[in-house]
Amino acid sequence: MMRYEGTRDIRSPSSMLFRIASNVANDLERAEQARHVTGQCTLDDVDLASDNPSPERELAGQQNLALLYEAIAELPPKCQQVFLLSRVRHMTYPEIARHCGISVKMVEKHISRALAFCAKRVGGDADVTS
Repeated sequence: MMRYEGTRDIRSPSSMLFRIASNVANDLERAEQARHVTGQCTLDDVDLASDNPSPERELAGQQNLALLYEAIAELPPKCQQVFLLSRVRHMTYPEIARHCGISVKMVEKHISRALAFCAKRVGGDADVTS
């Protein structure tokens, strides 16, 4: 409106003022729609799911893993060897028996003893047959 101040070319200043107000209102409405303000929600309203463990669970897992490493290190040497051949090298019980020069039954006993000891040290109620 100030742009037209002092201009004598305007026949109806009230009509011009109404047109300017209408254009400003339209511009504001378009800007509002462009921002989608009505379609937005706060972050508190959104349920964010993650496949990652929580920091607390990750820390507990690291602590349990450290306890497991300590427990394996404390196993008697033959028991430790049999357990690691089974769990790390993925050898079958007969393969371990041949490799160590012991019976399959003795391999089973070492594995059972190692699993029970590790489960007790880590504090879980793990199924020792797995």
